[in-house]
Amino acid sequence: LARRVSFDIKGLSGDALVLKALMAPPRADFAFLFSVEGSAFMGISSDPLYVRQGVKVESRAVAGGESKEHRLVGGALVEVFREFCRSYQVDCEKVTDKRKDPQALLMRVSGGLSEGVTDKEFLQALHPAPVVCGVPAEKARVFLQQYEVFARGWFGGPVGFFSKTRTELAVASHGCLVGAGKLHAYAGAAFVKGSDPLTLWEEAGREMKNIVNVVQGAQ
Repeated sequence: LARRVSFDIKGLSGDALVLKALMAPPRADFAFLFSVEGSAFMGISSDPLYVRQGVKVESRAVAGGESKEHRLVGGALVEVFREFCRSYQVDCEKVTDKRKDPQALLMRVSGGLSEGVTDKEFLQALHPAPVVCGVPAEKARVFLQQYEVFARGWFGGPVGFFSKTRTELAVASHGCLVGAGKLHAYAGAAFVKGSDPLTLWEEAGREMKNIVNVVQGAQ
């Protein structure tokens, strides 16, 4: 589920506030910014969607300590590689993720795209990523449309670049929309059966702590 916090920032530089927040620790693997029709969407992400070099592709995902979460997130990723790659391999290792979960599992999946497979096809299969939607995707979408009370817009979408030889995309899993004197900060938290709603709500709030502190300090 996604969480949004909105601020009135008339008289303040929204872009400067967000950039200041992005420079504060903890840093992420990706930073992004783009502007459309007077609004800017920017943020950070530690959730890569995929990287392609030639026909070689790689993706990774971190699942929390729940074995069910491992199966859901990892299974969805492997299924895409099974469908679109002539061969692939899976490597897993235990890590401490951003939630300080000592049992978190990092899964890396790499392979070679089958002949004729395009970035468009591969992207459509991977998006929306389980980290921002859930699995199975269609059922998760129905749930989110029913229970989320705001439109996500660009939050949760793919950000990055395409080229003939290389593509690199990440999931916009933390972001801010700035425009018309408003700043909307977005973050989310994943849950499985048995998760504590209050804990997840607080987790999503921690993901936005830097930007909230910076904006409140400037007002």
